[in-house]
Amino acid sequence: MKLITLLKHFLNTCKYKLMTFGRKNLYPSQILPKSKFIDEIDIDNISAKCSVYICRRIDQEDALLPNGKFKDEVWNSVKVQGMSWNLLGKYFLPEHNIFRTINGGGDYWIDGESTHLIETLNKYEIKPFKLNAYIPLEKINGLSIPISLEGPAQKDFINKTKIEPKPIFNKAGLMLTGSLNLVHKPTKLNYWHVQFLFKDYEAIPMKDDISSAKIKKFIKSDILGFFAKKEMVRNNTDIDKSFFYRN
Repeated sequence: MKLITLLKHFLNTCKYKLMTFGRKNLYPSQILPKSKFIDEIDIDNISAKCSVYICRRIDQEDALLPNGKFKDEVWNSVKVQGMSWNLLGKYFLPEHNIFRTINGGGDYWIDGESTHLIETLNKYEIKPFKLNAYIPLEKINGLSIPISLEGPAQKDFINKTKIEPKPIFNKAGLMLTGSLNLVHKPTKLNYWHVQFLFKDYEAIPMKDDISSAKIKKFIKSDILGFFAKKEMVRNNTDIDKSFFYRN
């Protein structure tokens, strides 16, 4: 079986080289998923032991305020729950954001399968962008998020916990704490893809759209507006292979 796999890989490599002869801007093989990689990296472990950034391409013109921070509207067209970023510190480089996946290239990776370069053909496009946004992983992973309960949700919570409401956001509401986490979600063409995951006060993932306008504003203005920078101010430490290789 191993011999057959090696032969298949060799034939695919030869075919890929023939099909891409003379082409420029070929997809970076180093960020493709490999069968020897684990399905989901423990981001909490990396956050605690490594000093690395996450990055995201920014396409908007005039995205920065005079003080160098990103404008709130940079994030307006993107859902905050599941917002895509890329984990730096090993094989993914900031300049790799020029490659945008299409035709299913951004679908989630199936654990245990290697993506060969020949499978990248017709699944990406070259899309120049304005700049990158960078956030230190340890600054944002596990960050507390204030959540207020009002109306029926508040009543149900009070009946269950016997906690009395207190003034919050100029209304009678409950001040609770959720969290923002990064989760590893490798795609067919990018093993280093990560996403925002917001959890409520019961550690349950929030709805995809995060309907609360207050939470959205807090995320965009107070989190992304504060932590996201146009440049990295330190070097990434190398993510050791023990974090993502199978035993």
